[in-house]
Amino acid sequence: QEQGEGTAEAEPSPEEKEAAQAAAAAEAAEAARAQREAELVEATDNAFAAFAAEAAALKEVIGLPSGTMLEDGRTSHPNTLNFLQCCITAGMSPEVALLAVCGIHFKLGVRSSIMPSCEPDEHLVPGPYLMKVVHKPRQRTPRAPISNFKVYTVKDAPPEDPKPPTPDPKTAKPPPKAAKPPGGKKGKEVEQSVEKPKLNALYEEQTRWVVPAHGKVELVALYQSENVGKSSSTLGFEVVSGERLVSVPIEGNCEYPRISTDYRNVFYRKIKQRPPTPSVARQFVISKNQFEFGPLLVGKDATGYLEGAHPNHTAKLRITNNGLFDLSVEFALKSKEEAAEGKGAKKGGGKGGGGGEKKDKKGGGLLLDSVFTMHTQSMDLKVDETQELTVFAFPTEVGPVEDAIVCKIKDNPEPVIFPLSVIGAKPQVHVRRDDGTPGPLNPAPPDVGTPPGTPADREPPATPGKGAAKGAPPDKADKAGAAKGKQKGPAAEAEKNKILVDGVVFERLLVGKSDTKEFFITNPGLLPIKWRLAGVDALPKELQVTPTSGEIAARSEIKVAVEFTAIEKREVQHKLTLEVQDIEGEQGIAHSIPIAIKGEAYKIETQIKFPQEGLAGLDYGTMRVCDSKSLPLVFKNTGKYPVSYAFTLRNAQARELFTIEPQQGSVDPNKEAAVQVIFNKSRELQREVLIVNSADITMSTIEPLTSNKEESVPIRVSLRAVFSKYAITPARGINFGPHTYNTTSKPRTFEITNLGDFSFNYRLFNFASPPTTKLSTAAPVESKDKKAKPPPPPPAKPGKTGSGTLVVSQFSLEPAEGTVPPGGKIEILTLFKAEGAHTYNENIGLDISERDTFDNPDGIKYELSGESCIPGIDASALESIFEEHAVSPALDPAGTVPFQLGLRERAFNFGAVIADLTTAPVERVSSGRGGKADKKTA
Repeated sequence: QEQGEGTAEAEPSPEEKEAAQAAAAAEAAEAARAQREAELVEATDNAFAAFAAEAAALKEVIGLPSGTMLEDGRTSHPNTLNFLQCCITAGMSPEVALLAVCGIHFKLGVRSSIMPSCEPDEHLVPGPYLMKVVHKPRQRTPRAPISNFKVYTVKDAPPEDPKPPTPDPKTAKPPPKAAKPPGGKKGKEVEQSVEKPKLNALYEEQTRWVVPAHGKVELVALYQSENVGKSSSTLGFEVVSGERLVSVPIEGNCEYPRISTDYRNVFYRKIKQRPPTPSVARQFVISKNQFEFGPLLVGKDATGYLEGAHPNHTAKLRITNNGLFDLSVEFALKSKEEAAEGKGAKKGGGKGGGGGEKKDKKGGGLLLDSVFTMHTQSMDLKVDETQELTVFAFPTEVGPVEDAIVCKIKDNPEPVIFPLSVIGAKPQVHVRRDDGTPGPLNPAPPDVGTPPGTPADREPPATPGKGAAKGAPPDKADKAGAAKGKQKGPAAEAEKNKILVDGVVFERLLVGKSDTKEFFITNPGLLPIKWRLAGVDALPKELQVTPTSGEIAARSEIKVAVEFTAIEKREVQHKLTLEVQDIEGEQGIAHSIPIAIKGEAYKIETQIKFPQEGLAGLDYGTMRVCDSKSLPLVFKNTGKYPVSYAFTLRNAQARELFTIEPQQGSVDPNKEAAVQVIFNKSRELQREVLIVNSADITMSTIEPLTSNKEESVPIRVSLRAVFSKYAITPARGINFGPHTYNTTSKPRTFEITNLGDFSFNYRLFNFASPPTTKLSTAAPVESKDKKAKPPPPPPAKPGKTGSGTLVVSQFSLEPAEGTVPPGGKIEILTLFKAEGAHTYNENIGLDISERDTFDNPDGIKYELSGESCIPGIDASALESIFEEHAVSPALDPAGTVPFQLGLRERAFNFGAVIADLTTAPVERVSSGRGGKADKKTA
């Protein structure tokens, strides 16, 4: 048992067996390799020995002349023998190694050698070799040149911060020119050239690289631009013998330190363009690229402006660093910059400076030494940081003032400019009645540099050298301007503006009525004003004024209503005073205008007389549609003052049917006016109308002074307008039937009956050729002139025989025209004259006056028909005549067939007949029209 266990433990595992076999195989392979290497060394030594012996022999026997060209392209030197240096590897076979030692080798199957060729060399067979087909790469597409970017190769590990060195400030050229900001002006030109920085020693400029398998090459891209702004290019990388192009987009940005010039960010309030009203206040006008404070009060006390006591004179601008670097910016006014350079400034220039203060000697108020003042003079801004710049405006003279904020940014040669403007103004007022009195001059808000319009009713502002000394205080300037205004003549102004002379005049007003007069208080200036009416506490009971005080915006107006209620007959007079001052009331009453109010109360009385007694209206009765009729109406004024009247037609139907002459007018006291109300004056009515007690016509009594309708009375109207009504019997025409030619039929009649309320005329005509004249009415048209004669009868129409007969073809009708009274009828006698063998059909037209225009407008068609026949027999149809006998083409000569008709002989053969017999053949006689007749014996 112990021996068995020991044997089991000594047996190797399968892994160990495999390892042992692998080790044995490796030892055998190593032994074989060593043997081949030894054989190769031996063969090489033998080859070198043989070569040395042959070389020595050749050198002594043949040698090589100087300049001999060898097969491998080299030339020999005199008295020298060329030797070949070659490398023999362990993997070469002895034959290949021998050829290499002898300087013989093959390239693509072509033998070459440095030794002189001999015949056995021609029989050498080259070894196998491989050839590869290389396709020509496709043509490169043209690429844009790369500018502002370069690619460098890192020789060693790249530095931590691969930035090019900063150029020396002493040797560097000026920085590149910056882009012009939207809010600034054109600055001085700056040369666009930058000194190239020195290249880092670790960087090497190279455009081709050998990249090992699974390796990499580290590159550094450097950016340098001579222009401000963004640059972009595309780097292209290719692999030798490759088909793919790898594009790498690259971008860079060259910038100055800058602040935002976008008006949407800088200014809190914006407007596209300046409106025609002075409503622009502390807003940036996009179309003018200017920030406008708008109109502000001249000479305002600036005390407490830093504490926010004057919000209308304060504006805030957002200054934002939207660049790529931290910056420092300083602020100054353009006017002071130009004054410092000795260039001068525009109006207001030199007064827009920086923020000095001085006290008013008289009032003790604070007056700034410039129109525009900035609270902050400089700022330090981080990237994307925003701070507020506060700007104040306190004008000292009437008129526009403009300036600009100049923002000087460190390391940026181009300043940013924000234009500013303000308009100095004073309170103004104009009063006028609502009676067509011309208003004040109202020009559009003045642009910068253009003085605002001066209304005619206010005192023109004083300017230096005109009405006041230059630099005079505002109160002295106002007095000087007022003196100048008096010299122009206020009397001429009062003549144009009646409210300054007469006041608000109501004149006459009906007792128990009230009237309202309005007058306008206009602010023609650029500033809002505050106003009040003094004396309203003592108004009489008949008067009421609203409103009595308030505020008026610039270039706008309000209506003040004065209501006068006539309580009793008397005259009313009162006087008010209009007082105007600035909106804050700091400078006291600026204007004071007296306004008088007058009025009177009275009564009016009128009467209306209608043509029919006992009827308060107009009744036209029944009339034809084509007729026109007029009824009179009398309006009488029994009051003290003139009264006007006006008639109103309430709807389109009334305006179509009635015409009133005159439709409006005026009647003096104790006078009367006659008015005609005409129905269907134009005679263009084409429909029946029925009106019963309609109130579509209204008569209004008007007070001439106020044009108010004091009373409206409806005029009741009744009428009935109808067309002619008729009936025709028989309605479908007359058929005379057949008649013998050259004879006249018995008379046939048809009736025309009048079913309407008025007589009408009728006329018969040939429907194929209608008459060109219109049928006259049955009775003369009614006229206002009772002596007017009726129109003459129309001339005779063609197609008639005599005055009352119409002949159409073979038909005659009588009477051809006439008049049918209401409820009556007339018989039309119709005759047919047969002529020839024909059938006659004719259409007769019937025209009835005053019938509906849509009832057969071309005439009422009536049909007449008849037939004319000639008596006779038909002798040509032999077969029909002798239809009971034999009919043959020819007679039988033998006469065997009795009662036979021969067509050739056109004879009838009776055949053999016994004498004295009374029998005879029967013949058929037909009429000339082909009809059958009775049988007769021949």
